This record gives sequence, structure tokens and C-alpha cells, in this order.
Amino acid sequence: GARSVMADFAQLDLKAASEEGSWLHLEHDGEPMFLDDDAERPEKPQRIHIKGMADPKVMAACRAVTRTQTLMQDRLARSSEKDAEGVVKKFEAKLEDAMSDMIVAACDDWENITWAGEALEFNRENLLKICGSGTLFFKQVTDAIQEHKRLFTNAASA
Repeated sequence: GARSVMADFAQLDLKAASEEGSWLHLEHDGEPMFLDDDAERPEKPQRIHIKGMADPKVMAACRAVTRTQTLMQDRLARSSEKDAEGVVKKFEAKLEDAMSDMIVAACDDWENITWAGEALEFNRENLLKICGSGTLFFKQVTDAIQEHKRLFTNAASA
């Protein structure tokens, strides 16, 4: 089952966490994923490291996604029902590009990620192959980055 970690709340430092970043354990159908290629150590978490939001490139990429979403909502609000589909189509590609840039800016490493039985090198192309637009992990990764941004923005303004 899930392991609970007891924390002394005086020790929880969101600012430090925003600088260090954290690991996102990938899930499939709600279950954490593990690389099982070694009888000695069968539980190797398949995970991606998300940089801290203190990194200006990460914050800039997150802001670009928010800007695109806001612009789309604004245009949708001002469009007629028959034009709405065109507005969504126009912004879909822009939003996908902005989210892909955000993934590339925010993720800086991974562990136990394989492709066709081989360890997959961490680079932009492979990162987007694993969790870019249209992949199984796109929403999980973008949600985690956005959550980091929300937490950091709240911590920074606290």
C-alpha cells in the first residue's frame, strides 16, 4: 500500500523545494510504474525529475502556457458559437507548443526509462517522445509542473 511519511511541519520549506525540484513517479492506470529488469532490485521507480520553479526558464515557460490559455479563453468568450470551434483549433496547436516547451524547460533528468528494452537517453526529443503532446504521460507531467508552479507562486507570495 501507500507509505505515509510523517513530517514536522516546521521543517517543510516550500522555498527550498522550489529551488530543488522533485521527482515525479510516472503512473499507468493509477498505479506507480517500476522497471523490473533486475532480480536483485526489482523495484526501480520510473520517474522524471522536475526542476525547481525558481529557475527563470521554467517560470517563463509556465507563464507562456498561462498566457496562451488566458488568450484562448478571452477569444472564446468574445466569439460566437459557430466561431468557437475555429478559435479552439487555432489555439490548440499554440497551447501544445507552449506545453511542450514547458515540459522541456521543467524536466531535467529521468530514471529507469526504457524504449524497446534499452535505456533511453535523456534529451529533448526523447522527453517529448515519452511525455510530449499526444502521449500517455503528457497530462500527468504537465499537471505536476503546473502544481509545482502553483505551490511556488503561493510560497513566494506568502
